[in-house]
Amino acid sequence: MENMWAKIGETAGAIYNLLKEKGDMSLSKLENSLRKKGYNSNIIKMAVGWLARKIM
Repeated sequence: MENMWAKIGETAGAIYNLLKEKGDMSLSKLENSLRKKGYNSNIIKMAVGWLARKIM
């Protein structure tokens, strides 16, 4: 379980950096970009949710 939280946190950082670099993008484009770098689709969605909660 700890490993999953670490992966979610790492992926959230990658999402943050990608959006900072490229600006707004759809979830599907974000997911495609990160999957090309080896990130898991389910973890990407969990990381997006985690980031969304942090913003609110």
